[in-house]
Parts: sequence; C-alpha cells; structure tokens
Amino acid sequence: MSLYESVFAANPDFERRRSWPRTVLALALAAIAAGALVWLILNFADVQRGATEQAERSVVLRNEVFTRIAPLGGLVIAAVATPWLLWWAATGCHVWVRRETGARLRRRAGVGFAGGVPTMKSLHARFATGDPGVYTPVPEARADGIVEVWDVPEDSIAYVGMSVGRSRKSVVPAELIVFTGRPYEALGAALKNQLHRPLPEDQNPMRGVTDAAPVVTSAVEATSPEAVLAAEASDTKLQKWAAYLQGGGVQEEQVDAAGITRARRWNTIILAVSAALLLGGAVGLVVLFTSSGVRVSLPIVLAIFLLLLGLIFVPRMLRLRRNLQHPDATMAVSTQGITLPAVGLIAWDELVGLVYLDDTARTNTALRVPITGWGARLAFRAGEGSIGLTIGVRDGATLRERSGARIRLWNATPEGTRAGDLTVPLDVRLTPDARERFVAAVRGGAIAAGVPFHVANGTIDYAKRVGRMLDPKWPAELR
Repeated sequence: MSLYESVFAANPDFERRRSWPRTVLALALAAIAAGALVWLILNFADVQRGATEQAERSVVLRNEVFTRIAPLGGLVIAAVATPWLLWWAATGCHVWVRRETGARLRRRAGVGFAGGVPTMKSLHARFATGDPGVYTPVPEARADGIVEVWDVPEDSIAYVGMSVGRSRKSVVPAELIVFTGRPYEALGAALKNQLHRPLPEDQNPMRGVTDAAPVVTSAVEATSPEAVLAAEASDTKLQKWAAYLQGGGVQEEQVDAAGITRARRWNTIILAVSAALLLGGAVGLVVLFTSSGVRVSLPIVLAIFLLLLGLIFVPRMLRLRRNLQHPDATMAVSTQGITLPAVGLIAWDELVGLVYLDDTARTNTALRVPITGWGARLAFRAGEGSIGLTIGVRDGATLRERSGARIRLWNATPEGTRAGDLTVPLDVRLTPDARERFVAAVRGGAIAAGVPFHVANGTIDYAKRVGRMLDPKWPAELR
C-alpha cells in the first residue's frame, strides 16, 4: 500500500491508525533480539569456544566453517534486528481504516500491467463498469504499473486503485474506484477466480444487470440493517419463502441422525484415547522426574503436551459433544420464529439479527496441511463444524433461563438487559439438502419479520458482525 499512501492520506474517508497487535509483536521481538544480543556479548568467549570445539569434531568442511562463524553471525543478526524492530514498532505498525466505521482495509490483490498511463486509463474505465465480464482478464505482467484491490469485508465495500511508477516520487496514481452492493459481490467472485483469468459468465453476479450503481463514488456505509434487508428483499427465491411462511407454512427439517451418531462415535473414541494418554503421560512424568540422568527437556516437553491436551483439546471435544445430542429432533422455521432442539421456539421479535458463516474453503485448506491437518480432520469427524448460523437475541439471560440452553451473554445495556447469541452448527446437524432448505427458510422468515440476516465473509468478518450486532460498546449508528 506504500505507493498509494498519498491517495489514502488525501481522502477524508480514510484514517491511518496504529495497529497495537503489530506494535506489541514488534516490541516483543525487539526485546527478544536485545536479550539475545546482551547474552551473546556477555558470553561470547564461552560460546565461541564451544563452537570451535564442535567444529573440530565435524567431518564436513562446510559444517565446520558454518559452526565457527555461527556465534559472530548471531551477534551481527541480533545487533541489526534490535534497532530495525524498534524502528518498525515506531513507524511501520500502522494500518489504514475507514474513518466512519474504524474497519481496516486489507490488501486482497496486486496485478502488474505494462503500457504506462494509457493502459492504466483503459483499465480504470473497465473497472469503473463494475462488471468482471468487462475488466477481466487483467493482463498480468512485470512492468511499471499495478492494479491493487483493498477489501473491507466488515462493511461490504472494496476499493480498486491503480498506479504507474516504481517509487513514491515517481508514482502516478489513478482515482480510487469504490465497489458496493452487486459490483462488490462480483469483485469478490473475480478475486476468487483470480483477476488475470476471465470470470465465467455463470459465476458473474453482474450477469443480466443493466442498472448497476456507479462505482466511482465516495465510500458509502453498506452494513446497516436497512441496507441488508433491502438487498435480501430483491431476491425472488427468498420472497417466495417469505410468502410461504407468511401464509402459515412451516419448514421442518429432520436432524441428520446417522451423521450425529457417527460423530458421537468418533468423539467417544477420541476422548477415550485422550484419557489414556493423560493417564499414561502423568505416570511417565512421575517416572521421569524421579529418575536420574534424564534430560530436563524431555519431561518439560511431555508436561506441555499434557497441559495442551487436558486444558484445550479435551474441553473442546466435550463442547463438541454437546452439539451431538437429540439425533431424533427436528429444526423448524415458521411465522412465529425458529425452533431448535434443546432450545425451543425463539420468536422473531426476540431477535436482533442472524449471521451465517460458511467457512468450508478455509477448512479444506487447513485439512491439507501435514500433521496439523490430521488433527483437524479428527476434530471434524468428532463434531467440529465449518458452517454455522449464529442467532442474536435481545435478552439472552431470559432465553437461557427459559430454555436451559448454553447462551453466550454480552455486556449489559444501559437498560440492564444482556444480549446473547447461540450458534447452530448446520453441517453437523443437517444434511446438505436439508441445510440449504433450512437456511433459505430462515432468510425468507427474516425478510418477512424485518430481522437483519448477514452472510459473513470469513471468520474475521463473522466475529465483527456478531460484535457489532450484540456488543453495547459499539455505537448504535454503526451496528
């Protein structure tokens, strides 16, 4: 984003703020580097002597050379890293945010192009249409120009900028193009497909749209309940669901009994193996601590493993097990509200809003990672889910008392009530076809009842949408 700093700085819609997580990380790394530097200086002679002795025992010349210079190399690296990390903490740990909402701009893509200013003007005109059928494919090349995309998923808004030049002094930027509404959805599809590839027509949300709003505008807030409801109400299928429910219809879906039984079986096996590991590990720790000649690192590593297993993994498995109850129950949507197993009816007028998250893509990526992916695969077999519907209610304490369900409560409002939410793991409870029908019915019912329904764009967007919906610390005009 450095070449576009001047454009963001000149735009009153943006503000540069310090990122405290990045600052804390930089200071922590600087402290580690400084500590290593001081330790090396105080113990350099001993470290060098040890390295020399180890190098003399090496039979490979390359290893001998590297071992001899390692202490000096570590000293130089620590000496350079300490001031650089301090400089980064002081000047580099900032992010650009939308001044109106405080949501951070995230760089999603950067595609180079050749041809200088004329090509940039042509690309700018193509992106200004808001239609991926016009602006893709972007001719990717290593040259003097770049197209950059910044996303603000919390606000459902994105920005496309273009510039020519390789340095801050020589850069020539173009006017920002702002994407909201249908063009924003289309841009997301184009990014998923990659900008240098043409977007297939069947994946283009702009197909058949002739009255898309201009996208070369100032930023507009797009996350208010009114905006969400207006967008939902324009969907023909959801209008049919709303009419069906308003006419007295009830959509009932049977819980996936076979899937829940299978997940409970895996959950039981994993808990039994974990209990055996905890017991065997505890016995092993006693043996290691009472034996002589055992390296100190071995019992420490074993103790850390047991702590992680007992304090994080096992409690997580037990929480997942609570979602595997009532395999013979049903989930229903009607004009009265949403009915859930072990909760009962939640009336529409009790709801603040609903947030739907489909995190399957990120989950599939995590499952492909060696070692950690194996553990994640076991967790998903034992009841972990990646598709969920979070239901936010105005009075979580009352719902908890009435149903006995586990409702997460938020801070009290000035009126004394505490909002609450519960998440339904849809891919655990329902088959794919039943899940699709249930979610469509809920969205249709939300339209009929005037309840906001948000589709989260990833886990970060999900967390922020739920927080804005239920946390009284958020200003009311930004919810």
